[in-house]
Amino acid sequence: MEFDLTALKASGKFETDFSGELLPGERLTDLEGYQISGPIRLQGHLSLLRDSCVVDCDIAYTLAGECFRCLEPATREYACSFTEEFTSRSSEDSYTYFSNRLVIDSAVEDAILLSLPTVFTCTDNCKGLCPVCGKNKNAGDCACESDTK
Repeated sequence: MEFDLTALKASGKFETDFSGELLPGERLTDLEGYQISGPIRLQGHLSLLRDSCVVDCDIAYTLAGECFRCLEPATREYACSFTEEFTSRSSEDSYTYFSNRLVIDSAVEDAILLSLPTVFTCTDNCKGLCPVCGKNKNAGDCACESDTK
């Protein structure tokens, strides 16, 4: 998502709300065990300062893949957010923008990468498969003996 800071300044405003969608970039298309399904949804606020911009952004995205526990196909919604300062001067410690064009895609991708689950499951309380017979325990109990003796 890109913002034209020249147009923002010319309008006499130094802050604006935004919302929109972003397609997953290259770093988000090769995830192991799941993939982002559909566009990434963004809603946020941009504040223009003297030599920088502060962006507050809420992110919502959908992951699709195979549940790690029960091996069933699953789709789940996730959310994350970031508050970052973008500067017009090159810096290793902050995001930069050039020629009054602010692109927040890298910050969005970084926030998503940091929020991804380490193990993708269909639900938080997935019961998984029976280690004896392989039945999906989410569909009901099996007749196997419990090994918790």
